[in-house]
Amino acid sequence: MPSQALKIPTPTFNETPSAQALISALSLAPHPEGGYFKRTHTNPTTITSPFPGQIDATRPLNTSIQYLLTTHSPIGHFHKNRSLIVHTAVRGRGRYVLIHESGKVETFVVGCDIEGGEAVQWVVEGGVWKASMLEEGAEVLLITEVVVPGWDASDHEFLTKGRLADIVGSEVAEELSSLVRSDDQSLV
Repeated sequence: MPSQALKIPTPTFNETPSAQALISALSLAPHPEGGYFKRTHTNPTTITSPFPGQIDATRPLNTSIQYLLTTHSPIGHFHKNRSLIVHTAVRGRGRYVLIHESGKVETFVVGCDIEGGEAVQWVVEGGVWKASMLEEGAEVLLITEVVVPGWDASDHEFLTKGRLADIVGSEVAEELSSLVRSDDQSLV
């Protein structure tokens, strides 16, 4: 865990006018993880699923989305996918929190200030729990994601508070609990 406590943002009541304009211009819709998104590409080439338990299943070679966090919806809740995901920052600042299979927690700032140490591109391997949030003072975080092999709902899982404590221990789980969805809403 980082040496200083994470500052989990509190949602605002409404979207700011500039966030509303961005959501409209990009035709984004609410995402079950939090924030907004739009699928921007589905590769027409398909492959056989490389994942156990999916015999004869196919999926696109890759898919892409635009993903936006705002002050009204500032958290992308903990989830994991089987596929590798390449993320690229487009606008704004945020923070990613990753929990590796070993229980190691990694956190870093993402954005477009490369000289300031922000990650402009990062890869999250399949099987790693990830959450995202706006960094303090940021109005938005707009990123693109390329999922390889392409995203499929059967590959996605939300983290529960009980499982979080099992992975990282109760003390760290308490600090990260605001990044876990509190409901059991389905993904699709």
